[in-house]
Amino acid sequence: MDTRLIFVALLAVAGAVLAFVLLSQTPAPTQLAKEGPSFMNKDFFVVTYAQGPAWVQGKSLGEQIGIKEHLEYWRKFFYEKRLIMGGPFTDNGGLVGMIVMAVSNEREARELIDNDPVIINKVFQVAELHPWHIVLG
Repeated sequence: MDTRLIFVALLAVAGAVLAFVLLSQTPAPTQLAKEGPSFMNKDFFVVTYAQGPAWVQGKSLGEQIGIKEHLEYWRKFFYEKRLIMGGPFTDNGGLVGMIVMAVSNEREARELIDNDPVIINKVFQVAELHPWHIVLG
């Protein structure tokens, strides 16, 4: 299956999950009419990771060097609400996983990605980085 088609499908799923999470915390309609949903004031960026040059073939994702550090690194941004969601792909294709970030701009997104331990150690590499605008949700 074409990776772009998979990417679009995953964005649709990510949008549905994000909408569910955010709308479950949505204020009353009268307040929304005045303020709008809080997430609509943020830029979102989606990054997909692929296997990097240091990826050890024959080892699972969980066995790759730096995975625990990668999870700890992103966990702090989740608590800061800069990481919306992330996780591995399960189709064993060329892409490893995806992260959705709520950040101010692309520079901030790239800074977070560039300091990810699996990027520094070249276990992962960035496949794609896209700005994302929520239309429905």
